[in-house]
Amino acid sequence: MGDFNTDLLRDTHRSLKLRTIVESASFSVLPLGPTHTNTDSPDTWIDQVFVSSNESVLKHGHFPAPGFSRHDLICATYNIKTLKPKPAVIRLRNFSRVDLTALSQEVTAVDWSYVLSASCINDKVAAFNHSVLKIMNKHAPAHLVRVKRQPAPWITEVVRIAMRKRDRTFRILE
Repeated sequence: MGDFNTDLLRDTHRSLKLRTIVESASFSVLPLGPTHTNTDSPDTWIDQVFVSSNESVLKHGHFPAPGFSRHDLICATYNIKTLKPKPAVIRLRNFSRVDLTALSQEVTAVDWSYVLSASCINDKVAAFNHSVLKIMNKHAPAHLVRVKRQPAPWITEVVRIAMRKRDRTFRILE
């Protein structure tokens, strides 16, 4: 979309070349008609909109802008279907109902000697992970959760802090 300085109302070498380039890229030109007003010569169609699918164009047109330009304002409404992201399935543990006393007793009761006696670091890590995961699966089992909507990427920690301050201020003012 824009001013291509090539009049498509006239069959010239330049206009034929532009149409060839547009068609070779599998685009088409929306029929707007004259989009540039001239005072001493016929109006020209030098502002164009190229689209990949005419069927996806809901409406298009141009509007005069005599106060600030001899170019018309060109517009097109394109029907774009956004793809919904597939829900992600993640594994979470809920620690809110963990009995900390029972968890502490179980961790204390574990015989950690086999972790210390393992011959290489990989064996030590595997033994440690096995013991910890066994306890965690008992006290805070992992659940699969379907996340339907990912958090907005623009909501950073700074934005979250500002939102909390805003909400606190509104509560104070109420």
